[in-house]
Amino acid sequence: MNRRMPTCLRSRALPAATSSRAASPPMLLDGRPTSLHVREAEGFIARAVGLLRARCAAGAEVLRIPRCAAIHTFGMRRAIDVAFVGRDDRVLRLVGSLGPWRFAWCRRACAVWELPAGELHRLGVATGTRLSVAPPPPGDAAFAAGALCDPAADRASARGPTPRCATQAGRRARSMRGAAMVEFLVVGMFVLLPLTFATLELAQLTVARHALDYATFEAARSGAVNGADRTTMRRALARGLIPLFAPADSLATLRAGAGGGGAGGAGAGPGSESEAVAALARASAEVLRPDLTRLDIENPSAAAARDFAVIEAGERVIPNDGLDQRNPRGTQSGQSLREANVLAIRVRYCRRLVMPIIDRVVPALLRLSLLDPLDQLCLAQRRVPIEARAVVHMQSPLRVAQLEGG
Repeated sequence: MNRRMPTCLRSRALPAATSSRAASPPMLLDGRPTSLHVREAEGFIARAVGLLRARCAAGAEVLRIPRCAAIHTFGMRRAIDVAFVGRDDRVLRLVGSLGPWRFAWCRRACAVWELPAGELHRLGVATGTRLSVAPPPPGDAAFAAGALCDPAADRASARGPTPRCATQAGRRARSMRGAAMVEFLVVGMFVLLPLTFATLELAQLTVARHALDYATFEAARSGAVNGADRTTMRRALARGLIPLFAPADSLATLRAGAGGGGAGGAGAGPGSESEAVAALARASAEVLRPDLTRLDIENPSAAAARDFAVIEAGERVIPNDGLDQRNPRGTQSGQSLREANVLAIRVRYCRRLVMPIIDRVVPALLRLSLLDPLDQLCLAQRRVPIEARAVVHMQSPLRVAQLEGG
């Protein structure tokens, strides 16, 4: 937060306020008391909670965080006003209406004031305004017992800080040592770490989507020369998805490439073939599961089959030859024969989420928007559905029987 902690500590030794507003000292604006009561954030819990539980109303408590030069509003539900002050309590920087999930900092600040949104404007606070806390009255019980020191008398003393104030300041410095680091680690654990996991998961889903696009195109090419046979297309789809299931050990890959520099070429080491077979087996298992992978033929439709289907070798097919000499238009589908020979497929694949926390949060959120039963089944397995489409021209007669099923 602030590297000049000893200098800031010497500026004053403020009393820590109790939880009761009546016992909290008022905030002074250029020496004039205001209706706001100050709560001093001396402990780690007080610094971490801040104004999370504060009420947004006139006369509410404000928070002063000593030895602090940066704050965040993670987890807050409303905006706040922030004032950064130096060691002389003069305002160095003002941030009005700082919204939730934001950062704010001032390099030369020794303390931070957090107020309900709009209070800085209402009070007329500007850069250079002095914000301070009213000292406890001499008759205060804690002051009389010696638990608190008088900051005004301490500053007026020609001999420097009194032993009582110096001891109190040193005790607070030791108690707050490392508090900023602990707070950062807590925020990193609950905020930055999930965001990092979400970024990595998004990158993996992007790679999976590109792999699925390529695999879907390979499946369509295979179907174009095999009468749109679904089994053949699923095999090609599994081969295209091998990169998603191949081992990610780069050192093993390099060793395999170095050992296979002969006739086998790079990457043809002893373990590369077995690893490829294992990856193909895992990809095939995913593709053959109907709850994880669905392959639909979007074109031609069943209406086009009724318009153009003929019997060849005992099987109903949509003919693929002679398209230059004939191109009739079907009455039911509204397509021409050439349009009916365009194969369009759509593949829906449920990709597993691998990052912790994200594999639970994302499916729970998507269940509210994806209402399709297949999508709900996919999300229940901590997976997310991704889709890809491919369009190719048929190079063989399309088997009408393949238009049925998924």
